[in-house]
Amino acid sequence: MARQRMWRQILVILGISVVAASLSAFFHPKRPVWFQVGRENDPRFRVTIDEAVIMAAGDREIVWIDARSRASYEEGHHPDAMLLNLEEWGPLMFENMDRLRGTIGKTVIIYDEHEEPVAATAVAQRLRELVGVEPVYVLAGDWRLLEQALTS
Repeated sequence: MARQRMWRQILVILGISVVAASLSAFFHPKRPVWFQVGRENDPRFRVTIDEAVIMAAGDREIVWIDARSRASYEEGHHPDAMLLNLEEWGPLMFENMDRLRGTIGKTVIIYDEHEEPVAATAVAQRLRELVGVEPVYVLAGDWRLLEQALTS
């Protein structure tokens, strides 16, 4: 009888420990990332306009993501680009979840409107860590120049 009670107590303690560890893994502000990636500014995650044109001309399908604001996106964007920015991250992730699931195994190129793409780099990092999308590249250069290069 005492031995059964001891094992029951051990199981209860283990169960509570597993629940606490699981909650900590999901909600702790300094939790480890789910998908380990390199540094976000790693040059291998950057593509120039010329490299992006070569990639687009290849056999592999490219998924374009616009990391700019909604207003900038509505003014003009790459024809196939989906909007995914930091300001509306939650709603846009929910809205584009099916399309994002389809990016697994495809090349993803993210652009914004700056020569040094800070927003695009942050979106790329989130996609790698939270969704596990790979490869994700950030366009180094103005997306309008890319459009000109693709159409010529």
